[in-house]
Amino acid sequence: MPGLADTRHLPDQEFAQAWDPIILADDVKARLVRQAVSVLTLRPEVPFELLPLQGVLLLVGPPGAGRTTVARGLADRIAQVVSGLGEFAYIELDPHALTSSSLGRSQRAVEHLFSEVLEEQASIGPLIVLIDEVETIATDRSQLSLEANPVDVIRAVDAALVGLDRLARKFSNVLILATSNCTTRSTPRCAPAPTSSARCRCRTPKRVDSSSSRPSRLSARSSRAHVAC
Repeated sequence: MPGLADTRHLPDQEFAQAWDPIILADDVKARLVRQAVSVLTLRPEVPFELLPLQGVLLLVGPPGAGRTTVARGLADRIAQVVSGLGEFAYIELDPHALTSSSLGRSQRAVEHLFSEVLEEQASIGPLIVLIDEVETIATDRSQLSLEANPVDVIRAVDAALVGLDRLARKFSNVLILATSNCTTRSTPRCAPAPTSSARCRCRTPKRVDSSSSRPSRLSARSSRAHVAC
């Protein structure tokens, strides 16, 4: 199906092996896990209308910083920590596969993906969704114009934002992990409340010395991890 890059159940051995070797500054990995677990356990207890916890974690950094690898490993770690919620499903989206030159097709593809595929899976059990390069379908609408962007792009962005909001309102067992290498285009609608999402900034990994005793470990620096408002 267009837009689906990967689907699997968690925990997953491949993802677990990718998580352990990653080195982030301070206690970023632990803080990401705590934030995600807090969101998943708190959302069922708090009405969305009182506190709109949308459950979005955004990983921001330049190309090569390991955002996608961190997100996959984080998804596996979350499933292990809150295993009492049930078996987690993992769906990874490829936003670039949703775009089309045909008028209206991008919007329909996004709507189908969110309203049918993701909602159907969320109705079965806990779900973690990874949206890689989220700015592709969730860009800041204030920066869009009919002169520079086809109307289908604007409609697709609208469909993605509506789909994210609907998922958050209907299903408290869904966590969205998003990655981006752009700090200015991702729409503020992804994090409408100060406690609804966390943002982690990652710098490009340093080159590992071939003489190191741990050559297989990825050394990545994260300047900060904070709650986005």
